[in-house]
Amino acid sequence: MKECSECINSPLKFISDINPLPSAGSSLVSMMVNGLRLVGRKSTESYVRWCWVAKVITEILNDDVVDLDTQKDVIRNLYKRKVIASVTVGKRIEFKDSFADTNSICDTLYVKSEDGDNASGQISEILEHILHFIHIGERYVFSQWSIKSETSTDAWEAVQEAVDKKVYDISGYSQIPEEERRRIILQEFHFWLVCADWIVLNDGEFNLGFGEWQGVNNLKEMEEKLPKTYILYTTTTGKVLRKPSINTIRSLGFLRQGSTPKSCIMPKLQDTK
Repeated sequence: MKECSECINSPLKFISDINPLPSAGSSLVSMMVNGLRLVGRKSTESYVRWCWVAKVITEILNDDVVDLDTQKDVIRNLYKRKVIASVTVGKRIEFKDSFADTNSICDTLYVKSEDGDNASGQISEILEHILHFIHIGERYVFSQWSIKSETSTDAWEAVQEAVDKKVYDISGYSQIPEEERRRIILQEFHFWLVCADWIVLNDGEFNLGFGEWQGVNNLKEMEEKLPKTYILYTTTTGKVLRKPSINTIRSLGFLRQGSTPKSCIMPKLQDTK
């Protein structure tokens, strides 16, 4: 999307109320959280589920990171690119064409997933898509993650390393058109690296990993088995994101279908300029 510098909010880390957004579509509401605009249906989205999504975003984009200044640049680019995070129950939201044409409509984040007793499925759904949304901002800050010429970037070289070492299986993306396929491979790669750092893949409780990613479950294993990938991660993404608290991650599992969400206090406004 074309840059929208005037869209940057001050303060930079900002949490709005949930308000109607008729420009996006009938009965839709939105909420701004640290540069990400959450959009969902007024009739089906409950306050407590929005609260937990907002909470995990603010914990990931917390001030207590290695490089706060660069993190601020990532957030500025979320505003500039007008990144929309669709939060929904059931079928996907159909946005008005005029809204879709002037915003970066990313993936859909489903709450009340129908995984029954599988809390890990709902946790993975939320963490994965929030990280996909944030990754859009990273692409414009870290040249290593750029999607302008993906195959010449450090990230693509790291992907090839992970594929060659049989850690990352990308065969499931073979039917996707080439340009889109490369972008998806990179955003999923980003997700797996973050989960390895946060030790939530095969940790005994959350177990968010599956067959696509095997054998690298923490930073030590990443450094030993995938040295190029380790350098990529620790010099980019690892400097600007923070692992949410265990309680927050655990609480995301209660947002699934058939479960009762835990009570949630909306995060306070952070006064980061």
